[in-house]
Amino acid sequence: MENKTKNLFINAILLSITMMIMRSIGVVFNVYISNEIGTEGMGLYKLIGTVSMIAITFATSGISSAVTRIVAEEMSKQEYNNVKYVVFKASTICGVLGITASIILFAFSKNIALIFLKDTRVILSIKIFAISIPFISISSCLKGYFYAVRDIFIPITTQLAEKFIQITVIVLLLHSAVSIKLEYGCAVLVLGSVISDILSCLYVFIAYKLEKREIKYLSNIQGNTKGLIKRLFKISIPMATRSYLMSAFSTVQMILIPLSLVRFGMSESEAISALGGVMGMVFPIIMFPATLLMSLARVLMPEISRAKAINNKERLNSVITRSIGFTSIIGIISFFIFFTFYNQLSISIYNREDIGTFFKMLSFIIPFMYIDMIMGGILNGLNEQVKVLEYQIMESVLKILGIYFLGSIKGIEGLIIAMYISTIFSFTVSFIRVVKVTDIKIDLLKWAFMPIIFGLISTIFGKLIWNLLAYNTLLIGVNTIIVISCVGIVYFILLKTFNCIKIRD
Repeated sequence: MENKTKNLFINAILLSITMMIMRSIGVVFNVYISNEIGTEGMGLYKLIGTVSMIAITFATSGISSAVTRIVAEEMSKQEYNNVKYVVFKASTICGVLGITASIILFAFSKNIALIFLKDTRVILSIKIFAISIPFISISSCLKGYFYAVRDIFIPITTQLAEKFIQITVIVLLLHSAVSIKLEYGCAVLVLGSVISDILSCLYVFIAYKLEKREIKYLSNIQGNTKGLIKRLFKISIPMATRSYLMSAFSTVQMILIPLSLVRFGMSESEAISALGGVMGMVFPIIMFPATLLMSLARVLMPEISRAKAINNKERLNSVITRSIGFTSIIGIISFFIFFTFYNQLSISIYNREDIGTFFKMLSFIIPFMYIDMIMGGILNGLNEQVKVLEYQIMESVLKILGIYFLGSIKGIEGLIIAMYISTIFSFTVSFIRVVKVTDIKIDLLKWAFMPIIFGLISTIFGKLIWNLLAYNTLLIGVNTIIVISCVGIVYFILLKTFNCIKIRD
């Protein structure tokens, strides 16, 4: 069991390193793009992104997660004959959905641009993007298989290759395209993504075919496959429904935020700036420490499904307990860092002080947000997809109501209060559900009290280091990195010293 747990967290760490590399590259690359196409071009690119996400959501429809879970369950029961059958059928379904979405998007690109996006300059980009949808859909399905069999090398190398290809294409073509016309520059950005998506799909497909040839249990599809397609849809439909609804709710929220701020008394320009400050600049940074947790949530589902399928309660409770404890530890130190060093972070990252206020205001919600995130992976692995959907709908409705009413009354503060209320509600109901359907033991001492004490001690130490560094001539960004690193080191040394964490964790 220890080896399995070790493999789980090694996979999560490898995924996290990859995601951190990708996010870091993404930040630098976005600076390059904005310098080339300007703010207007970035606005157009964001409009294109809203359409692309809706199309991808429809094309994938929760199939990838369903494949991950079913393959993990079948392999844990040694029903190897069903694995190839599930992957083949799921890939076919994804292909059909992807082609359908591609045709619709290509055929109605002009209508979408005129009616919804109100800008004809995005038509070419939408048509180019439509080509990639089937490849994205099929690739997502095949990656689900590799996650299930704990072979994360393929997904990791795929992500890195995608980013490298995308950057190469864009750097080679963007400057020339923008000099001709802005919409051509946006089209090049989309083209870079399309080429990388197509090549990465071919890579994942070849990797799967080679593995299928090498591993005997994937050599034929005969076996007791009855009911597998029904299970596939039983898992994927709630996930797909959730994705559709969440996309709709997210769109409504983004529309309501500036509207409520205008009703509060802000100008349209101020309202859009506030939206960009909170959602476009603050949240990506706040969620950066959660990169590890996103990876953990992704690999948790097959591990929990595997343990549940063979009724291994000890393994099940061990994985869930360690995951919650680790998430709480990360969330608490993240709160202390953003609450204490909000101004330093704002200046270091964006070279402006006003964004730091948002870091501080949102810092209290971080532990709840992180734990709520991991709860989704746990509940999905426990076959609680319907409950996850139910909770997310309630959270979104609560957030929309909060944005509409509180944003109009209290402005930015009202929006943040709405985020607090909805996030803490979602955290509470999800946590209660996990406790109800499992036998985990709540350890508030190691999950909350001791991390809070050690976080406080670590940040006090960090402030002392900051005061010492204030006398040197280093850049504020370098000083900030040094201080936060010291805070993290002291924090984890204290946790290890008092047995809140173990080396195996």
